[in-house]
Amino acid sequence: MAKTFTFDAPDFGSLLDELNAGYIVTLTKANGASIILQHGNDRDENDDEIIRFTIRPKAGAAASRTQVENMPITAGDLCDFLVGLEFANYESIKA
Repeated sequence: MAKTFTFDAPDFGSLLDELNAGYIVTLTKANGASIILQHGNDRDENDDEIIRFTIRPKAGAAASRTQVENMPITAGDLCDFLVGLEFANYESIKA
């Protein structure tokens, strides 16, 4: 079984720093599904920064129909979404 970690608020602070520095962050679940995050360089109607994220389901024919690409989300909503989720891998690469 793959070792996992539970995403928490300090993890989100570090993730936000990396996104603001121009990195693309990939969070991968133990089943192979992943969330890919990138700073959107724009703001919503409330002047909140927008982050773009893509959900890539685990491999399989049925999973390809549920992929979500380049969805905008605010940092606060993203934090609420991620905190408490378990992941097997955290990776960041310079965009």
